[in-house]
Amino acid sequence: MVTEINTVVLEDDFFSRNWMSLILARDWRTRVVADVETVEELRSILDSPPTRIDLIIVDTEIYRDLKWIGTLLETIQEHAHTPKVLFTTVSPLPEITYYMGHEAVRGYLTKGEIRYSLAWAVDIAMEGDWVLTPSADDFLSFGLGELPQPRAIIQGQNNYPGLTENQANAARLAFLFSMERAELADELLISVGWSYGKVNELYEKIGVRDLLSGEMPIEFFLGDNPIILSHFRKIIENIGEQEQSKAKNMETLAFHLLTRPMVHRIT
Repeated sequence: MVTEINTVVLEDDFFSRNWMSLILARDWRTRVVADVETVEELRSILDSPPTRIDLIIVDTEIYRDLKWIGTLLETIQEHAHTPKVLFTTVSPLPEITYYMGHEAVRGYLTKGEIRYSLAWAVDIAMEGDWVLTPSADDFLSFGLGELPQPRAIIQGQNNYPGLTENQANAARLAFLFSMERAELADELLISVGWSYGKVNELYEKIGVRDLLSGEMPIEFFLGDNPIILSHFRKIIENIGEQEQSKAKNMETLAFHLLTRPMVHRIT
């Protein structure tokens, strides 16, 4: 049976922690077990986890001295399930090279490059690849020389093909942050009626209509992940459902299309 990836987020910045948790909670493949601000809170979760923990996202900039990371990895190693670890940072830190060889560590992500594609990185890491963003890959290639393989270099989307800057902004508000239409109208300075038309236009632009019509295979856009395929097939089966549920399903599908990153695999 295919199950969601249970994640814990360790991040001391309130806004970063919130967007990470939001992205992971909204993706079909990932589930947030807990999001914590301190290492002590994380240790408490590890001591008596509410459920299985598959992967922990660790902000490496909580403390200036990175020796705490070594101690944390030892604690994780002692955990019965031994969760995988993804490091995050604003910019790569030289001392991190000491910890990249640990068997629990699956990658290093710069926040500005992963952007809204965090759940994709988690999914790829759990499949067995080492996961890096471009600047982290460059940094570690210089510091470590030969890097583990297979690895995936992930670049979150800055621009969305076929969308203007205004359309991309509207898509982020509507589908990534799930804004109600009245709130969206306020943000875009348009009427509520126009906001519904704007969202319908975006569905057309980013390919949701094509997917629902069967004109484009889901694998072309979102790969062959079994959880995504299972949810998508359920949406197709219930396409005639109540309007409110239908709108929510379309919005979730749009979310997955917008968050998909560019991925370069090295094997």
